[in-house]
Amino acid sequence: MRYRRNVTLEPMNAYERHVIHTALQDTPDVTTYSIGTEPNRRTVVAYSRGEHRS
Repeated sequence: MRYRRNVTLEPMNAYERHVIHTALQDTPDVTTYSIGTEPNRRTVVAYSRGEHRS
């Protein structure tokens, strides 16, 4: 969030991705989503410029 850039994390399993999404869901100005296909699916932590998704 400090640099207002998206960060793509290393590939992880579904449970680990879920933990990241859950931990950051209430963080203002941050959105998370997953990209890729198993087993190389990654989580992206994105700066959302004031748009908070529920």
